[in-house]
Formats: sequence, C-alpha cells, structure tokens
Amino acid sequence: MNFTGKIVENKFVPFDEYSYLNHLSTLEGEKVEVEVKKFRNSRSLEQNRYYWQIVAKISEHTGYTKDETHALLGSKFLKDHVDIQEGEEMKRYTVVKSSSSLKTDEMAQYIEEAKQWAAQELQLFIPD
Repeated sequence: MNFTGKIVENKFVPFDEYSYLNHLSTLEGEKVEVEVKKFRNSRSLEQNRYYWQIVAKISEHTGYTKDETHALLGSKFLKDHVDIQEGEEMKRYTVVKSSSSLKTDEMAQYIEEAKQWAAQELQLFIPD
C-alpha cells in the first residue's frame, strides 16, 4: 500500500492520516518494508489522451490494431531490466514497463520518442 504525505520535522505526515493509521493497524506485529522517495506526479489524463491519439494515428498508418501498436511502442521504448536471484546465480531479464506506471516526465519522454520514431521510420508527422 502506498501513501503520500510530507516530511515535517523529520517525521512522515500522511495526507490521509485515517487510512494510513488504519492500514498500519492491520500490520501490527508484522515485519514490514518502508520506502521513502520524493513524490512525482503520475501521468496526466491529458497525456494519456494524447498518447492514445498518437497510437490511433500510427495504427491507421500501419494497419496494426491500437493494442498491437501500443504493445509495439512499449517494446521499443519502455524496456527495463530486472535482476532475479535464481539459486546461486543472478539472472537479468528484460521486461516492458506499463505506460500506466509512468510519471509525468517519463510519459512526456515516451510520447516524444514515439512521435520521433513515427516521423523517422514511418514518415508520419504527429502534431503537438
């Protein structure tokens, strides 16, 4: 479960204190992991709408479905690597991140990469 808040006098103050404390009570006595990082906004609804317009234009141009085009763009520009311990050996796997997990700056970069690829490889100009 993720909670957002702010740091005040070196203490975490959740924006939704009731939900935060309620969740903590369900973990009483359990071993937990806590990650603290600077908050970044998730992709905006406007970015998402614009992205799907780009997908539609590429889809129309290539004849692929929107889902196929979305998967293609993800496989080109959203690759990531994860390392997994398997027995005594550490193995690296390539995965494709979900576009819904992107933050606003990452989504903006993804959109620009998709537009640039469409222009260079497909000779398809997509306006801002």
